[in-house]
Amino acid sequence: MQGETSFLYFIVMYSKQSNVMIKNRKLAVIRFLLFWTLSALIIPLSAQEAEYPDYRLMIDSIDYRISDFFRHNKQITIEQLQTDVTNPMNSENLVYVKQLPARRKKTLTGNQLYKLCKKSTLMVGVKEKKGYSRFLATAVALTDDGICATNYHVLAEVILSGLLNGQFYQNFLYFVMQADGSVYPLKKVLAADPVNDFAIFQVETGKDKLYPMPLGNPALEGDDIYCLSHPQGRLFYLTKGIVGRNHAQVNRGNLQVRYEMQITADYAVGSSGGPIIDNCGNLVGLVSSTHSIYPDMHSTKNFQMSIKNAVPVKLLNNCIVLINNKKISK
Repeated sequence: MQGETSFLYFIVMYSKQSNVMIKNRKLAVIRFLLFWTLSALIIPLSAQEAEYPDYRLMIDSIDYRISDFFRHNKQITIEQLQTDVTNPMNSENLVYVKQLPARRKKTLTGNQLYKLCKKSTLMVGVKEKKGYSRFLATAVALTDDGICATNYHVLAEVILSGLLNGQFYQNFLYFVMQADGSVYPLKKVLAADPVNDFAIFQVETGKDKLYPMPLGNPALEGDDIYCLSHPQGRLFYLTKGIVGRNHAQVNRGNLQVRYEMQITADYAVGSSGGPIIDNCGNLVGLVSSTHSIYPDMHSTKNFQMSIKNAVPVKLLNNCIVLINNKKISK
């Protein structure tokens, strides 16, 4: 009897332990699945790595990439481009476009903005007829068919060469380069404003499409802005600041008005024509110039601050007209 009782006790206790083990197994499985589910969500965030491109290699390969463009687009010749680019601009100083990218509305993180806008930011360079290519400045794509914007002073030699029957430009070839290394030669200057220091031009893209940046609303004083440019050849360098003030200066002699958006984001030589961007990734201006302030303006001692002047987007808006006759908002 005692043996039977012991056996029954063993069976009951084993059953209880088995139930506990089964429950524990279920909990273990649930915990295991939960762990890997959370890991799948967390690991990509914690394991992401910064990229470290060697931009020097990109610059060093420019001449090869230019040759490669003409090798793949044999119907396009340097001689024809040099002739076309110096043709007179239209007297209206307007640019007619088929389509513009929609304005972005979602606020982006700094890294999201960098990755998105880097694709629209271009390097401007020039290749000498009997020499190597050299880096000049920055530009930004406005349409996918090759319409871009930069500063007037970046393309001044091309524009003035057009007034001199192209004599100067015959020894040069201007081009832009994208972040992926693709190179496209300058096709035509479409509009230019030497007073406000901007130029709208078109590059020959062959069968390719550019990645345009939408035109944003005019930035107001205090608004956050970013600058993406190539200061002294440091490609795709992002800085952040605010709009310090918007300013207009009237020439008392000819009554021409110069509009300026003055910002605090840093830039330097090589940044000219680079995009000034709002926190949604829209274009709100172009880098233009800097003005250093000293206590004694007749001396360069005791530097105090630098005023960064930018071309406000309203000036680009005023020059661009959709073919359906609807101007984009100013």
